[in-house]
Amino acid sequence: MPKADRLSTLRALLSGVRTASLSTLDRGAPFGSMVPFAWDPAGRALIHVSALARHTRHLEADPRVALLVTETDGPGKNPLALQRACLTGTMRKVARGTPAYEAAKALYVARFPGSAMVFQLPDFTFYTLAPEAIHLVAGFGQAFAIDPAELAGA
Repeated sequence: MPKADRLSTLRALLSGVRTASLSTLDRGAPFGSMVPFAWDPAGRALIHVSALARHTRHLEADPRVALLVTETDGPGKNPLALQRACLTGTMRKVARGTPAYEAAKALYVARFPGSAMVFQLPDFTFYTLAPEAIHLVAGFGQAFAIDPAELAGA
């Protein structure tokens, strides 16, 4: 698969799928959870999470993560051929009241209009993931390493 097609496939996956599996570390042990996410123009994943959630406590203690985005399975689909991308790196908290927070909020509410009411809750905050590595499976037998720098503008 040509490089341009790989990037196109990855961009379509990241813009078309709204939830991901977030893997965090709980005192060194892996922990998985589901999170809604948005993708920003700088090539970062945005999550909006509650301080009450286990994964948020894990992020506070150790911000290293893996975010797995997968094509939706369904009847007639080969599970081994589903498109998926694993993005790894370090989550960064976005401070409330900053321009970065307001930009994240606008992008997130555009993707999830029903989330607007959650912004009234004081325990929710944004984290961003600027991937340090991306592993794309574009289909059966089509696995590629993607340079995260190439996703800016995705």
